[in-house]
Amino acid sequence: MRSIDAWNCMEKVELRERDFFAEGKCRNIYLYPGRPDFCIKIDKTNHDEQNQIELDCYRHIARSKDALLDLIPQVYGFVSTNLGEGLVCELILHEDRPAPSISQAIERGILSKTDAAILVRDMMMKFIRYNFSVWDHNLENILFSHGRLYIVDGLISRQLGIKYFLRKHLPWLAVSKSRFVSKKLQEMIERL
Repeated sequence: MRSIDAWNCMEKVELRERDFFAEGKCRNIYLYPGRPDFCIKIDKTNHDEQNQIELDCYRHIARSKDALLDLIPQVYGFVSTNLGEGLVCELILHEDRPAPSISQAIERGILSKTDAAILVRDMMMKFIRYNFSVWDHNLENILFSHGRLYIVDGLISRQLGIKYFLRKHLPWLAVSKSRFVSKKLQEMIERL
């Protein structure tokens, strides 16, 4: 895993309204000021495990399933901000702009539904081949950039706890969940 030590993270990063990028159910995402290839994810109140889960997933993949690293953004570590602790991640770009979700890419005509279905199938088969759990079937969490897909949220489990532990350490359970999600994603693409 790359380190953010060289970024002088002893200083607090000031995030402003103009840095706001996106909102998910559990986190707000900000563009890293002055660093166009990075974003900072801030956990919302009552959802304070999401950044820890993402960092743990990234470390788990980097240690034992590094063939999956090309399917997820790089995670660099924590940084202190005026909005609380944030997780610094690679911002997936497409043609010098934030990459569209797979559904946005289809709507904009960048990607056909047929090609999207093939890319999703191939991505999910790779997670299944490496016994890794994807729990979320939200098409907005799958980004399209330069002919590739990246999953930016929804790995292993929504919360730390027994499901997280079991899906991380029991291959058959991880595969079962990923197969279920793969089927759901295909159905969702078909309905677009």
